[in-house]
Amino acid sequence: MNIKLTLENVYACQFIHSRAMTRADAGATTVEKQRSALHLAAENGAFDVVQLLLSLGDVDVDALDSTGTTSLALASNEGHMDVLQVLVAAGANINVQNTDGSSALHRCTALHLACYGGHAQAAKQLVEAKGDLTIRDANGATALHAGCYKGYSNVLQALLECNDQVNVQTKRGRSPLHHAASNGHHDVVQLLLTAGAYVECVDLNKSTALHGACGRGHGDIVAVIVAAKANVNMRDNTGETPLAAACKEGHAHIAEFLRQHGALT
Repeated sequence: MNIKLTLENVYACQFIHSRAMTRADAGATTVEKQRSALHLAAENGAFDVVQLLLSLGDVDVDALDSTGTTSLALASNEGHMDVLQVLVAAGANINVQNTDGSSALHRCTALHLACYGGHAQAAKQLVEAKGDLTIRDANGATALHAGCYKGYSNVLQALLECNDQVNVQTKRGRSPLHHAASNGHHDVVQLLLTAGAYVECVDLNKSTALHGACGRGHGDIVAVIVAAKANVNMRDNTGETPLAAACKEGHAHIAEFLRQHGALT
């Protein structure tokens, strides 16, 4: 083997190991998660160490830790582009879903994690390498949902270049527009509407994105959705309208705006 195990590489490996041993992660140490040297190097962005480990030839690039997470997923979650690229080049399986049932990110792929982390270039790189945009996590959310939930317009733009399914719904019937509107992400809402998001998509409670924006007090988003011809008198399963949602939470300025745009009292 043509390997140069330099003093610098030795120090790098020692650093990665020391950092892993002393850092807690979601209540469990890295050792408890049974992570390999490749996992640790990838998570910490140690590109030279990753290259060194891969050059050994007997490293499983798709090895899973105890949560079912790969080195590629860890690098994607942190946005380490150089590490991501070398792992993909080494044949890493891009579409592995983790198995951590204790986490809200259960059944996520590397692409999900890149989007939740706001790493647009990483997301784009994964999609170009055949990352599957249709894979859903345990809640039925796609990578597009992940980017919209967090409000990363740059991630959304990267995904929209390769995906036109902007109305996909989670198990609860939530669309990317629901996520963006209820969480106050104005730029993301505008991008979704431009891309063809259905403004009257309803979740399992028959709530629309307008209901969510009104209840949360996001007046700027209410204005954008109403301008997109949303039905301001749509009722959810309890009979609540967007106007009622705004009034219930004390958002008088939104209530007045809705009345001016046809909301019935």
